[in-house]
Amino acid sequence: MRYFYTMHFRNRFLTIPLLLLLLISISDASGQILDSREFVITRYSMNEGLPQSSVNDIIQSRDRYLWLATYGGLVRFDGHSFTTFDRFNTPGMSSDRVLSLFESGDGSIWMGTENGFIRFEDTVAVPYFIRQQSQVYSPLMVEEDNRGIMWLTANGVIYRFSDSLFVPQPIYNDSLARERALANPYGVLLAHDQQIFKTLGDSVVQLWDLSDLLKYKIQTIREFPHGSGVLFVGTDGDGVCRIENGQFTLFSESAGLHSRYVKSLTIDRKDQFWVVTYNGISKWSGKEFTRFTSQLSDRPFQFTTLFEGLEGNYWIGTPDNGLIKLKPAPILTYDESDGLKTTNMLSMVRLKNGTILMATNCGGVYELKNGIIRQSPVNQFLPNLCVWSVFEDSKGQIWFGSRVLYRTQDPGKKGVVFNKEAGYGGDEVFAITETRDGNIWIGCLNGLYRWNGVSFMHFTTEAGLHYNDIRSLYQDQSDTLWIGTSAGLNYFVNGQIGRKSLTTNGHTEPYIRAIYKQPDGTLWIGTYGNGLIRLKNGQRTTITTREGLADNIVSHLVPDSTGNFWMGSNRGIFQIPIASLTDFSEGRKSQVFSISYGTGDGMRSAETNGGFQPSVVIASDGDLLFPTVHGVSRVRIRKINTHPDPPPVFIERVGSNGKSFSGNQLIELSHQSAHLDIRYTAVTFTDPTKVRFRYRLEGLQDNWIEATNSRNAVFPGLPPGDYQFRVIASNHLGIWNEEGAVVNISVLPPFWQTWWFRLILITGFLFIGPAVYWWRVSALEKERHQQEAFAQQLIDSQEAERRRIAADLHDGLGQQILVIKNRADLALKHRDLNAEISEQLEEIRKNAISSIQDVRQISHDLRPVHLEQFGLTDALNSLCDQIQSTSEIEWSYHIDSIDGLIPPEKEINFYRIIQEGTNNILKHSKAREASVMVRSLDGVLHAKLWDDGSGFRPEQRTGRGLGLSGMQERVKTLRGATMEIQSSPGNGTVIKIAIPLQYA
Repeated sequence: MRYFYTMHFRNRFLTIPLLLLLLISISDASGQILDSREFVITRYSMNEGLPQSSVNDIIQSRDRYLWLATYGGLVRFDGHSFTTFDRFNTPGMSSDRVLSLFESGDGSIWMGTENGFIRFEDTVAVPYFIRQQSQVYSPLMVEEDNRGIMWLTANGVIYRFSDSLFVPQPIYNDSLARERALANPYGVLLAHDQQIFKTLGDSVVQLWDLSDLLKYKIQTIREFPHGSGVLFVGTDGDGVCRIENGQFTLFSESAGLHSRYVKSLTIDRKDQFWVVTYNGISKWSGKEFTRFTSQLSDRPFQFTTLFEGLEGNYWIGTPDNGLIKLKPAPILTYDESDGLKTTNMLSMVRLKNGTILMATNCGGVYELKNGIIRQSPVNQFLPNLCVWSVFEDSKGQIWFGSRVLYRTQDPGKKGVVFNKEAGYGGDEVFAITETRDGNIWIGCLNGLYRWNGVSFMHFTTEAGLHYNDIRSLYQDQSDTLWIGTSAGLNYFVNGQIGRKSLTTNGHTEPYIRAIYKQPDGTLWIGTYGNGLIRLKNGQRTTITTREGLADNIVSHLVPDSTGNFWMGSNRGIFQIPIASLTDFSEGRKSQVFSISYGTGDGMRSAETNGGFQPSVVIASDGDLLFPTVHGVSRVRIRKINTHPDPPPVFIERVGSNGKSFSGNQLIELSHQSAHLDIRYTAVTFTDPTKVRFRYRLEGLQDNWIEATNSRNAVFPGLPPGDYQFRVIASNHLGIWNEEGAVVNISVLPPFWQTWWFRLILITGFLFIGPAVYWWRVSALEKERHQQEAFAQQLIDSQEAERRRIAADLHDGLGQQILVIKNRADLALKHRDLNAEISEQLEEIRKNAISSIQDVRQISHDLRPVHLEQFGLTDALNSLCDQIQSTSEIEWSYHIDSIDGLIPPEKEINFYRIIQEGTNNILKHSKAREASVMVRSLDGVLHAKLWDDGSGFRPEQRTGRGLGLSGMQERVKTLRGATMEIQSSPGNGTVIKIAIPLQYA
């Protein structure tokens, strides 16, 4: 069983104060070429999952994985986690000390190790031992020509890979072959010692022997520019030799190299040529090299290789400091290194001359022009350095709002301070703007001021403001001035201030920080803590983090030219397509999509500063500058959206009960071990923490599962069947790979669910089934007859007992009560009785008469005399007459002549059914009306009992269950009879009995 080392890491962005990984030009007259702030620098070490701190070589395979050669094995990197292949988990790995890497045309990864050459494919390694006199050598150079033939050098010999063997090749050294080889654009360059070779078809031709020029061996060789015939040769002690038209030029430290010991030569995707020496990196400038230095703290920092990936990130290998990623930063932040002494930025404005003024929190004002920041000369004239708003009007006058209001035509010249003597009494100034009529509006802590060029006018809550603390001012296309306060939204139109409510049920109005109105009339409002609010056609929509917003604080709201909003918040700067917001607001989508940018993208702090206007500046090149609590963050719009391709998605491993499967095979599992653990990934390096996944197991679930950034799916106890697991992913820009990756899974059924077992069952059923069926039906029929006979015997026994009790009551208890009555009659005939005794005897006499009637009624109920003497029809009529005359319910009934229709021994059962049904109505129904209907129609005897009472649920027979059960038992004794109960609470009850007369 094989296991792969996979470790996940936490990104660490190495900023300059923490990790002084600086890339600074120190020798080129043209100045600095590479600014370290142009990149977000991330270092990966053993803490993040590398098996060892050495990274000797880096390549990116065609499936976009990054592969690293380390002294701890071959490492695969997907941007999120490292997977190590070594001697422990990979068959065929003859050495863990990997020196170099090469991808051949068939997609195999070839490793040069300290113990030979290894081919790696589909997690299996195949060693190739290049032997000379019992010694095993590792290749120095590996190349592949246009025909897919691989060539390499090892220990001074050139080999050609043919029929799975590396075959030594003879060297041709004649002038004609040399001329043909130099002219051949398809040959590959090789070298060993101080000699340079080139392939010509299946032959190898020596181009030059530089042993007179070079003291040290050649390490690597590149043609640059491609197709030019100009060669750069990296050596192990002589620096770089450039060969052009037979001219040889050596470059060393004096020409911009850090050292003469060259580790690698690299041509990036921008067609830039780099030289990596053991202690530095240099770039070819056309005539010489520009040197870059790096240092980790105060000790030397060494390199092994430099590589540019497909997404534009640069990767640096080191011998003892792991792997370093340089991601082009979409955001450039101006901070202390640019001359800012105060980095808490508030309001900013771009002047007509292109200068950007940046106001700070009590640190004065700075100017940014042509990439250079300096303190503004206006600071010497400002009455207060706590500047919260800076604005240039249409006349070129610059306004500065602090605890006072200041205006100047030129920052280098003294201006005017507005105070109470000028009619201005504002407190702290937070927002300044100019409307199209030329009025200047100043938002203060104590209300809104308007300057018409002559005087100020003050507006407060008395004029209609929600609140006096003004934080945002915006004039829309219809000349309406929108006023955002810290407790609600107002508007100024036709000389009046109106209120716009953004809440319901009297809730507190939100703190407004940003306002923007689209040409179609849609108004967007950014709030402090209440998310983003949309107003259109009288409809209000609130969008918060629950709906996909990156933060509920929206301090800035700026549209770009491509249909996006850029918003500043306390959690960074985020970009949202306006179409996504519209689709959500109009019910077409359940979520909005946002792309967030923070410290991992070049910001020093993710928190932008809001509540001060103007704020966001649009630079001349379209960049957006946001004020933050740590400097000014410049969003470089043109450098964003440069990787539109979705990430490739792979299923790396499928596990089930301790077994591992690759993701490119059909996986069959037994029903006893149908537990799945699927590990998948999406290969992307720019911002892997923002990758989103969706997956589903077709055959079990149809809906996509949102897995965010999780890379594992678990399915316990799958039932037998065929399934297809599909996973898709999006990159940090939200671009989805809709095809994704797929693995097919088959859970095998137990034998009793297989087709052959079912065939056996069907065959057996066709032959044995009818006999078994006949035997079973006969047994059930016999059992039914036995149950009916038993029930009939039980009922007959009950009726016999009833008759005995009735006779005993009539002949015994009835006679005794009659004697008591007669004796009371005799005693009452004595004339000498006093009144009290006569009264008591009369009471005894009346009670005796009543008891005699009760006994006779009970005796009649137990033994219906009418049934025996006059027949079933008369007995039912008598029963109904008695009920009608003694009940408060309004009864109606109709009894057909049914004498002789039911066998005499079964008539008592039918009578008892009707008797029990009427008793239930009397006791439980609470009815006002009821009826009994007995009819003989078409050979069927029908009985129907109805009432309009309270009704009940037939499945819950509490209170009346014994009566209904007794009725059903008696119905069963009448062959073929059925009883149906229709009732529900509040809708009365209907009981229908049907007795086929031919079976009765």
